[in-house]
Formats: sequence, C-alpha cells, structure tokens
Amino acid sequence: MIIIDNSAITEFDKMLRHNINKNEIALFLHNTSFKQMISSCSECVGIKNGDFDTWTTLAEKALIFDGTESEKIYEKNILSAFKAAKDDIQKLIDNSDEVYSIIESRNFVNIAARFISAIPEFTTNIYLIFGTNNAFANSGNIYLDVNLLSELPENMIDGIIAHEYHHLLREKCIVRNDNSYPLNILNWLESEAIADMCNGFMETIKLYDTLGFVNQEKILSNLNDYRSIFAMFETLITSEAGYDKLKAFLSENLNLHLIGYCMATHINQVSGSSELASCTGNSIRFINEYQEASEKNSYPYGYTFNDCFIDMINSL
Repeated sequence: MIIIDNSAITEFDKMLRHNINKNEIALFLHNTSFKQMISSCSECVGIKNGDFDTWTTLAEKALIFDGTESEKIYEKNILSAFKAAKDDIQKLIDNSDEVYSIIESRNFVNIAARFISAIPEFTTNIYLIFGTNNAFANSGNIYLDVNLLSELPENMIDGIIAHEYHHLLREKCIVRNDNSYPLNILNWLESEAIADMCNGFMETIKLYDTLGFVNQEKILSNLNDYRSIFAMFETLITSEAGYDKLKAFLSENLNLHLIGYCMATHINQVSGSSELASCTGNSIRFINEYQEASEKNSYPYGYTFNDCFIDMINSL
C-alpha cells in the first residue's frame, strides 16, 4: 500500500494565514511530516538528525526576516525555498499537486520492480515536502521535495521516486543487514548501485551539478578513468585504511555511485537484468556477479578484482 501525505504543504499554507512567529514555525516543524524527516533524514540535507533548532532558526530567518544568504549551500537552499514558498504559496501548492498526480500513476513501482526479484508487501508513506532540494527514503518512508521534482520532466520524476522506492524494497529482502566493517560499505555500494539503475546515473550527476552539489566534469573524467577509481577502492578496502578513510574516498565526487553505476551496468549488459535483480539485498552476490561478468567481457565497465579482495569478500 502506498499512502501520499501532503500535509506539510497544506499546514504551511494555513500557517501563512496567521502572523508568523518563531513559536508558529516550531509547531509547524514538529507537527507535520517535517518532524519525521528532521528526526531521521536531516543529515541527507547537511543538518544533524533531530536538530530542530537549526531548522527553526533557518525557517525563521527566511519567513520573518526574508533572509536567503548563507555561505553553506544547503542552508541557502533551505532559506530560498522557505522564502519562495511564502512569497508564492500557490506555486508550492501547484508543484505539490503535480507530483501527487505523478505518484498516483504508480509508474515508479514498475521501474523499481525491474531491479528486484520479488516485490514484498508493505506500506509506504510518501511525504511531500520542500526546502531540501533532495529526495530520500528511510524506515518505510519516502520524502520528496516537490519544488525540486516539479522542475524535472515526468520520466525523471518517476525515476527518482523509483530509486527511493527501491531502497525500501531492498530493506525487506536484505540478506545480511550487518553494520560491521567492511560489510556496511559493501551494502551501501550495492544499495545505491542498483537503485541508481532506476533513475540513471548520468541524469543524476547533471541534476546535482546544476544544484551545485558536485562537479559534473570531474565525475565524467573519473568515469573515463574508472579503472583507477576501482583500483583505489580495492586497495583501501583490503588495507588497514579503515572505514573513515574509505568512506571519505567513496563520498568524494560521488565515487561510490560511480563504482556502483559501472558494476550494475556491467552486470546488466553482460549477464542480464534478472542476474542484476537477484543481487538486490545481497552485496556479496553483487560483487561475485560483477567479477564473473568482468571475466566474461571487459566491455563496458569490466574490472577484475584481485584474489585478495575476492577472498576477503567471500569470507565475510
């Protein structure tokens, strides 16, 4: 079952009909879907999970003092979004209605279904919000920034929602939900790799470059030299570098997504979509399927990991 919740938009509209003050803003953030988002996913935007004070301060600055400037891009995005919503609430409502209609078509379900062996039964809450310039999923919930999505063509909107929905599907069939190192890194890699097949890695980096989150030129350069990125990943994960150093490398220039895109695309093209779908929730299988596909064919993104790496993976 899929439940769409646009209460954050309707409650914001109601709040604007009163004299806005800090208390009203705090109540709004605590009593709508923003509460769940700030509690569990705020770090996806650059603010610590549960940090209602920062969100309240930023919303107050935008809504009461018309402030939009900040040296931090995520803060500037939040400030600009809240001020724009106040200045043109009808546009926010229209954007919400547009995204709501696209979700109701359920096209994203069919897209995500291509990359999982079986779809489990569960309830998904999709919350329509604003101010994040992002989309993310957590604990059975999907959070979508309607202003971000409304600027995109419908196929991209479906793809982004499918990406987040795939994360939730994967949570229901994960083989080993182990947070120990390095399995946590491998699970992260497999999760994003296959979900990225839903919305297209190339389109994602174009969008993120437009938003100022990444340097598209640098990522495309790394993609052309993907073997060097793979070699560094292989070296770091089999050495004593540790979680923090490897995570920093994978977070830089979307290296994790780049590696995952290459691996998932290679499996899909060499071994087939059913083999890729069978890897969802099983990061060890994902590595081994990629290794097997690379041994069969080096095109388009083959890379044969060394025995030390494969032995380590299979010993986990």
